[in-house]
Amino acid sequence: MAFKVERTCSFEIFFKFIAIARYFMRFIFSLIICSLFIISGRAQNFQGFFLDDWQAKDALTPSFTDTIPPTDDPANTITINAADTITRIPKYIYGNNANVWSTRMHDNPKLMTNIRNMNPHVLRYPGGSLSDVFFWNHAPGDTIHDIPETILPDDASIWYGRNEQSWTMSVDNFYRFLDSTGCEALISVNYAYARYGTSENPVNKAAHYAAEWVRYDNGRTRFWTIGNENYGDWEAGYEIDTALNQDGQPQYITGSLYGQHALVFIDSMKAAAAEIGHTIYIGVEAYDAETSYTPVQTYWNENMMPITGNIVDFYSVHSYYTPYNENSTVSTILNSYTKTSSFKSTILKDLSDAGYDPVPVALTEWNIFAIGSMQQVSHINGLHAALVLGEAIKSGYGLAQRWDLANGWDNGNDHGTFARNEPDVELFTPHPCFHHMSWFQRYFGDVMVNAGSSQPTAVVPFASTFNSGHCGLVIVNKSNLEQIIDIDIQHYELGERYYWFTLTGGDDNGNFSRKVYINGIGTEGIAGGPEDYNSINAYSCLLENGLKIYAPPYSAIYMLVEGQTSATAIKAAESTNNVCESISINPNPARDFITINPGKNRIHKIEIFNILGQKVLSTENFRSTAVPARINLKLTPGMYFIRFQSVKGIIAKKMIIF
Repeated sequence: MAFKVERTCSFEIFFKFIAIARYFMRFIFSLIICSLFIISGRAQNFQGFFLDDWQAKDALTPSFTDTIPPTDDPANTITINAADTITRIPKYIYGNNANVWSTRMHDNPKLMTNIRNMNPHVLRYPGGSLSDVFFWNHAPGDTIHDIPETILPDDASIWYGRNEQSWTMSVDNFYRFLDSTGCEALISVNYAYARYGTSENPVNKAAHYAAEWVRYDNGRTRFWTIGNENYGDWEAGYEIDTALNQDGQPQYITGSLYGQHALVFIDSMKAAAAEIGHTIYIGVEAYDAETSYTPVQTYWNENMMPITGNIVDFYSVHSYYTPYNENSTVSTILNSYTKTSSFKSTILKDLSDAGYDPVPVALTEWNIFAIGSMQQVSHINGLHAALVLGEAIKSGYGLAQRWDLANGWDNGNDHGTFARNEPDVELFTPHPCFHHMSWFQRYFGDVMVNAGSSQPTAVVPFASTFNSGHCGLVIVNKSNLEQIIDIDIQHYELGERYYWFTLTGGDDNGNFSRKVYINGIGTEGIAGGPEDYNSINAYSCLLENGLKIYAPPYSAIYMLVEGQTSATAIKAAESTNNVCESISINPNPARDFITINPGKNRIHKIEIFNILGQKVLSTENFRSTAVPARINLKLTPGMYFIRFQSVKGIIAKKMIIF
């Protein structure tokens, strides 16, 4: 009997050991899954306050023409995992630049309609480099007593914010422009005035001057940056005449000097915003690479970031992707988009090396430098725009702004989204990039999901989901060969139809066509796209036989697929805003219960989803008080996403059950 009792006890211990080992192995497995999730880039998708006003997006089904799908065997397969969410998509990713010399725009009804259709959401002003020679509340003829006669060696001119002539865009006309387009602003204040100013304390004076603009703005603008590319030897303030300077500044700027000055600007500008009861977000200029041809640029971030750290709200970077003033080939242009993630990783690495956690990164200028073959006004640059938009979302930028709305012809070396001074082309005719950026946003949802191609050197896909259940795809064929593509959407219940628009170039100007055709419809002019682009029918096929598409050489396809995935309810796995950080889950990992501490949030509903996006628990009418609460769980081990609905919005976090 004694032996039997002893044996029973041993078996109990043995089985308990097995059970513990099983839970432990499941826990380790969950950690591995979580680690893979983080390693794959999700941990870098920190957009912060740029997602504060994120909203769910429903797809609009287009009118369509029935089409027969390709019958040839596919040479390429695109695989989409609708349950593998990458990030929520900030609306500010579709931004643009409205420079002062673009002329007065708000009184051009046709242009305003096109910009509203493109819907850039956020416009940067007044430049560019002229931000550092821009005096926002001065008019032509005003005397500015504390600046030198020559600010830049090759150009002594300054720009005035109260110039009401039609060839320029004054500050007040810019605000009218915002009202007409429904866009927000990002304003770059004149930092270089702190360098070349000849007053006794030019830094304080320039900072106070910027703060006065904040007061005048009176809450209309939330996003601000301090100067423009101030690390560059082409910028005002990079080099000053020390004989005219009264506060002992060096001849050449450094990252540490800019960082010290930036803190003065931030203090003055945020104090001004607080006085009038508004919150603003201020960014500083960071350099996008680890090395450069000047020590100032090479060590800019390393010298600045120990000073600015997390005091700034975001870091601003610029890139023109292709080699400077080179007659770049199609492949050089279309392969350059992969640099997008490196700009951000450079910033976050330098910030981490300085001992600081990540802050949002904004790509406030981007385009290509390619010249000589009209590359900048070509359909190929439109494809490049689509690639950069997709990669910017994937890399977790909070904001991106293409340069620019309108520029100048310059024999086809024109960065403008709309034509200006282009021979035999109507003023503000949309260039091909306009159509690519417009169609991208129309058919890309509110959450990016994982997508891959069996031939990534030829075909690049980006995928998304809509709140309405649709799947939105952007497929760029950057090769000179036609592609038959099979599309496999995993963890997704296909609906009845799929719809798409195919954008191609013409046969003019070699590979760099100045035209764009939408489903075969183009323009009778020498450049641009179809005039009545909104009336063009989508191509459409039934989904009963799967999803297959034909991609012409050098084309982009903007596609909408009917269907539903429960993963859309997760909304990008995990929020990273300040609201989310104030909510805590303990313990995590957990087994049979968790305690929710809502912080200052009043949570009304809690939902839990498994890794496939299936809802496994829902607590209706949770509570309207902001106090900790315990929730009992009966879940199998693994990784889950817990979604909170509060008065401040929808917030999500990861949770592990072992």
